[in-house]
Amino acid sequence: MTCPSILCGCPQIIFLACVASLASARPGQDSDGRLKIGNVSNDLSSNGCALQLPSQYRRREGKFVFVSDFENHGLVNVNGTDVRLELISPAARDEDHKPAIGEHSTFVYAGNGLEVRVDYSPGTSANRSKSGELTYYDAILTVTRGKASKRVAARAVCAATSR
Repeated sequence: MTCPSILCGCPQIIFLACVASLASARPGQDSDGRLKIGNVSNDLSSNGCALQLPSQYRRREGKFVFVSDFENHGLVNVNGTDVRLELISPAARDEDHKPAIGEHSTFVYAGNGLEVRVDYSPGTSANRSKSGELTYYDAILTVTRGKASKRVAARAVCAATSR
């Protein structure tokens, strides 16, 4: 194998080029620009909504790709890092509002250069628990940073009451 003349005998140049490309990658984004959604390692509170991938829901795993609380915060894991988010739309949740079965809703959060949109829909999973404290929805989680975007289908469980 032949070495291009500019790089022969200069492994430092190759090393520095690799380091520079890794350093330019933003946190929460792969070096190739892709976003990867993972499971959050923290929890905000026991009240709010939590989203699971359908496979995790079917296996009854206690892992979540997004959680939110009634204090207008959210948490998502992007490329292995939990990112804390603030609700930006709607401006604030009405704590007395209990979503009706069949009601569509959208919440948008932002933090650390991310925009996270959660679309809740009745789908096939919108039903209330026997106690009436939990409501189940189908959801679409969309995470965007710059031009990179990742969208996943999820199952949501939301507490019907706030603290």
